[in-house]
Amino acid sequence: MTSNAIGAALAFGVPLLILCINKTSNKFIKVLSAIEIALIVVTVFLLSSRGSILALTITAVYLFLFKKGKIKMIYMGTPVLLILSFIFLKVELLKETFELTLKRISSSGLNGREDLWSEGFKLIKSNPIYGIGARNGEHMDFHNPLLHISVHYGLIAAIPITVIILSPLFIFVRFKVYRDKSAVIMMGTYIAIIVQSSFEAILTPLITGVLGWYFIGLVYGYLLMTIKSYRDKKRSDMEDLKCNY
Repeated sequence: MTSNAIGAALAFGVPLLILCINKTSNKFIKVLSAIEIALIVVTVFLLSSRGSILALTITAVYLFLFKKGKIKMIYMGTPVLLILSFIFLKVELLKETFELTLKRISSSGLNGREDLWSEGFKLIKSNPIYGIGARNGEHMDFHNPLLHISVHYGLIAAIPITVIILSPLFIFVRFKVYRDKSAVIMMGTYIAIIVQSSFEAILTPLITGVLGWYFIGLVYGYLLMTIKSYRDKKRSDMEDLKCNY
């Protein structure tokens, strides 16, 4: 597995750890989860995976804007722990990795992805419906799931895949699931997946793809469960209201 794949797996798990902190009353588990989040942030940074760092950053901003209190404290405290770790752990390897990560973040361009995407769009134009075929160019990944699927299998496959990928967002907005705090936190994982898979080969390779699709399915299932819970509660309240009359 590449550093991008490892970073993605770690980034996707951060909102779940926050959900664990939000749901449990056990102080030990809360502290342990907070430590794990800090370690994940440090590890992702040391991996020098710009996609994972971007995914974590946007997820943090999303949760910061949606909720206050403990979530803000977690994300405000994590950078502090990151800085302290480099102050007290004066290891040469950490210094070199730190410098490499900063260099990669500050570097311009997309490391050739723009050329790859341009080539992908040309292939789609020449084979829009059915694509070039699964076996043609099988060793070339376009670092974007929809573009990759469109090139190989055409729009006939890309359209339903797009619907599947965007369905959690549609449910979240259409049914106002954002009223539930836990659902808001769970959507942080979805956002991390969407952000990183837009620039990295996360959803298309076999191993990391299974992981990414598992997390999407997990978020999707939780949103449906939340909707069902709201509807059951509403139905119960209406029955109670009828009984009172």
